[in-house]
Amino acid sequence: MAVDIQEILVVEMEAMVMVGVKSLNKHILFAAIAVEWLTPRFTRCKCECYVNTL
Repeated sequence: MAVDIQEILVVEMEAMVMVGVKSLNKHILFAAIAVEWLTPRFTRCKCECYVNTL
């Protein structure tokens, strides 16, 4: 019984992590759009610098 509960908790934790990663990706996308809208001239340079830091 305890093993089943642990497995369920692990699955729920993995699901929460996946949802968190997806929402984080959305926030990054929105930030990139905002940066592009506010400073279109420097967007390409910022994106290249950001990719280089990854």
